[in-house]
Amino acid sequence: MNRVRKIPYRIGKASSVFTRLKKIWKGKHVTIQTKTILYEVFVLSVFQNGAECWTLRRKDENRIFAAEMRWSRKLTGVSRRQRKKNKDIRLDLNQMERHWYERYRDADYNGSGR
Repeated sequence: MNRVRKIPYRIGKASSVFTRLKKIWKGKHVTIQTKTILYEVFVLSVFQNGAECWTLRRKDENRIFAAEMRWSRKLTGVSRRQRKKNKDIRLDLNQMERHWYERYRDADYNGSGR
């Protein structure tokens, strides 16, 4: 599978896992911290499978960011209609502004990558 099709494929797989856990995301009895841990363990691990060898273009980064924000909004129960900024949602989830894929990109730029 080539790079162009790999990223949408991984987003689709991760979205499938995310959808299967819908009851947890909507549950009021589960804390945000627990939801975040489950998200990182189940959804991000499926999505990041093989990410070390991806060559990302700006378009790919935008797709990834959009998927992450869609998942983050569902975790917090905030819809796009509520007009809450992405930055504020990330703060609610205690997520960094920096994305996981930037570690790989920066490692390659600094010469310490594979």
